Amino acid sequence: MIVDPAHRGHGLGRAVVAGALADIESLGLKRVLLRASDQGRRIYERAGFTPVPEPDSWLQLRASTPATSSA
Repeated sequence: MIVDPAHRGHGLGRAVVAGALADIESLGLKRVLLRASDQGRRIYERAGFTPVPEPDSWLQLRASTPATSSA
């Protein structure tokens, strides 16, 4: 995601990230990985993403409780 510099600082990036995470919440994923630029890292880290050991440009969000399967 890229927010035009003229529109940064108004919560647009945070709103998009929150909306995307809300959309995938029902999927029961154990982990979400994404690659973030140095500029974008703060938005994702504020949403709960943490760095993964390698490579250092990737971030992850781990579920707070294990996902269950009905299979």
